[in-house]
Amino acid sequence: MSASSTTKLHKLNPRVFISGPEEIHGSTNAESNTSPSVVIIFGWHAAQLKHVRKYADEFRATFPTSTIVVVMLHTGFYWSTQKVNQTFLAPVADILRREQENGNISRGVLLHVMSNGGGFQFMTLRKMLLNSASKLATPAQNTIPTALVLDSTPGDDGLQSAIQSTKPRNPLLHIIVVPAVTLLYGLFYTINSIVGNRPILEQLRSSYIEIDPLPSITTPADPKTTHRLYIYSKADTVTLEKNVERAIDDAISLGLDVAVEKYDASLHVSHAREDPERYWKSIRDLWSRAIEGAEKRRSREYRL
Repeated sequence: MSASSTTKLHKLNPRVFISGPEEIHGSTNAESNTSPSVVIIFGWHAAQLKHVRKYADEFRATFPTSTIVVVMLHTGFYWSTQKVNQTFLAPVADILRREQENGNISRGVLLHVMSNGGGFQFMTLRKMLLNSASKLATPAQNTIPTALVLDSTPGDDGLQSAIQSTKPRNPLLHIIVVPAVTLLYGLFYTINSIVGNRPILEQLRSSYIEIDPLPSITTPADPKTTHRLYIYSKADTVTLEKNVERAIDDAISLGLDVAVEKYDASLHVSHAREDPERYWKSIRDLWSRAIEGAEKRRSREYRL
């Protein structure tokens, strides 16, 4: 399947863009029932909006009645306080709360995380919701379809990954850029340690395998409620396959629902371009399983 139109994205702030379902015409009841309430795309570090928009286009074609949110990540994220970063993501939390209040959240949430950079934004949103969850005391809810796509993440080679993802092809620029990246990474790592935080990649890996990806929104009690899809490649030099496979083993050992799509030749966050049919089919299949799982849990609850 290939999207044929460009999704209109409205800018809420420099990091968050939205496409509302009210802009889609001619949708059927079946489409409405199977489309998640919200799709959130967490773009990779320093991605251009025109590139991330292609993912929004595919989601719009697949889920015409969903609210689609695009979250971008720029270098300023790493040098901003947690409070500042959370302020940028406040509109995303507001959208989820709105869908919760009007009942649409029962249609579910699909999270699409791209690279470690997208994961850092996902982790920031999750911390926001976790802080509010203790105040709201939301009851456990196993019947909301929830899916988490992890594309080219998690990595675990900090500095090496940073260099691989930013180094230019020009040899002269390479000589200039690599020392600068090394210095900046060292500063970030040092500051993060001084303020008492765990290493950020360790935090990232942990956030992916939490039973509840969206505290106070989905709040499942069953570890299999959230369906996860790991997409990665042997050829990725930024996020190495061994690190993703270790994360997959961790998820399986915890009893989480896990699906895997492993490519042979595609580069970092390039799997959709390498084989779009395979890529998007794996995501459609993931969402179908999420809906089926939610329906089964709902039926069990009705019988109790």
